[in-house]
Amino acid sequence: MNPKLDILKNIPWNEVLETLDALAEAGWDKDAAIDLVAQLLDDALPLDAWVPGAAGVALEAIDGPVLRAVLGLLWGLATSKKGRKGRKAIRIKVLQAKAAEFAAARA
Repeated sequence: MNPKLDILKNIPWNEVLETLDALAEAGWDKDAAIDLVAQLLDDALPLDAWVPGAAGVALEAIDGPVLRAVLGLLWGLATSKKGRKGRKAIRIKVLQAKAAEFAAARA
């Protein structure tokens, strides 16, 4: 496999979900949030540049719709109150730990 394509295996889906969480909490419309995140991911994955020839062009043509479909599924998770509440609690704990770490390093 092309080493550049390894990034596809390493997309940080937890962070993508957290971004959708934040957009949902901020009152973003589903389609607008999905369009934004899909565009960011699509721009970060220039498959036509990584895969030579017609195959790369074809992959680039379909990656946007595929990303939007996946993000549509993740939006369902992001808007689930119970799931979002749990992920928010985890984010708060992580931020508190990082703040304590930062404060200790400055002391």
